[in-house]
Amino acid sequence: MTDELLTRSPEFTFLAAGGEAWDATVERLAHPSRILDLPSPGASGPGDNGPGSGLAPGDMAAAVVRAVAALAGGEPQILVGRALGGLTAIAVAHQRPDLVRGLVLVDVTPDSAQLWAALEETTVPTLLIRARRGGLPEMAVAEFAERVPTAWILGVDAGPDAAGENPAALARLIDRFGAGRRAATTEPVAPPAPQRAAEPIAEPLAPRQTRGLVPGQRTAGPAVRQQAGVPVIGQRMTEPTVPQQAQGPGTRQQGAGPAARRRPHRAHRSVCRPH
Repeated sequence: MTDELLTRSPEFTFLAAGGEAWDATVERLAHPSRILDLPSPGASGPGDNGPGSGLAPGDMAAAVVRAVAALAGGEPQILVGRALGGLTAIAVAHQRPDLVRGLVLVDVTPDSAQLWAALEETTVPTLLIRARRGGLPEMAVAEFAERVPTAWILGVDAGPDAAGENPAALARLIDRFGAGRRAATTEPVAPPAPQRAAEPIAEPLAPRQTRGLVPGQRTAGPAVRQQAGVPVIGQRMTEPTVPQQAQGPGTRQQGAGPAARRRPHRAHRSVCRPH
């Protein structure tokens, strides 16, 4: 069972930018997932033209394409992102629709004519999740519905940081989209549409998943690295790791006992760098 968990290809790839924390959402998904860390705004690297260069969605898309092709074995992914991560996901879906089987935009719509054109031209199934409190304005959602009439538009009971405020509800919507089912909570998008009551979420938390590459985290042993393949992206080694728990009286470390072997899926974190 443990070997199977390590070798199963992720179905969702979350694009995290600017220190976004998707972990709580990923831990509640019913499918294996991966988090790709994008460079933060203002970052620069070798060959850059200065701080912040190479961070346009179109530029980041090339790095994400390489990462998905390497880490997922070319298997089409459902890309999930907000802010820069969401805009980059749009660019990836437009450039390489063969690598993307679904697009989930969390409280973000295109911010340029180029990205609007890319989204309108893509044939990839798309879901826009809007935070009900302080999220996208009604006019932005209405424009999205008009320009992308085939997209699903769902609401989540949260503020702009839906992943931090209500990860269970967010994960549930993403899972439903991944399963190809339209959720019953679809809200009207014509402004001024009234806010609907939040859908009750009364589901137990899914078992925790393996955290991926984070500086200072304890890595798995050679046998695990061999099983997982250990790809290299942008000169950074990425490998699955064993989750850690604070040690203290009565606590047990996760990752080795029977409960860990029963976990249905794992998530990995990788670093994505533009070249």
